[in-house]
Amino acid sequence: MKILFVNPNSKFLINDKVFPNLGLLYLSAYLKENGYNNVRLIDLNGGNILPEIVDADIVGLYSTTPQFLQTLRLVKKLKNINRVRDALYVIGGPHVSGKPQDAFKDFDIIVMGEGERALLDIVRRKELNYSFKEKVIRYEYEKISINSLFQIEN
Repeated sequence: MKILFVNPNSKFLINDKVFPNLGLLYLSAYLKENGYNNVRLIDLNGGNILPEIVDADIVGLYSTTPQFLQTLRLVKKLKNINRVRDALYVIGGPHVSGKPQDAFKDFDIIVMGEGERALLDIVRRKELNYSFKEKVIRYEYEKISINSLFQIEN
């Protein structure tokens, strides 16, 4: 299973090289922790550009509201350069968490809120060729006790 994350350009930031997209890095790490090592991230900030060809079963994009129109153009381009014809196109981020309907036309799956568990579910279902009846996937925040993270003695 080949997974590609694409971070759109953030020209609206003071310096797009200084603010890496930690969300996509968290998603990549979470998938790798769960055995999916063929994960690639393309960050279009700092003058980086898309390659001429991509080869991914799942393409995930992140978008804030200022990036959203660019993200729509970007997914269309990715669909044209991706060799995998039955690839799944997934979007997450602040814009679609507030207005998921904006992405219905251009994306197969919209992830609202935190994406780690949702994306793992999407990858596993794609791997097993399960169909996706829902367009929007949303998992509630996982409640973790501080005591479970650290050995705290009273």
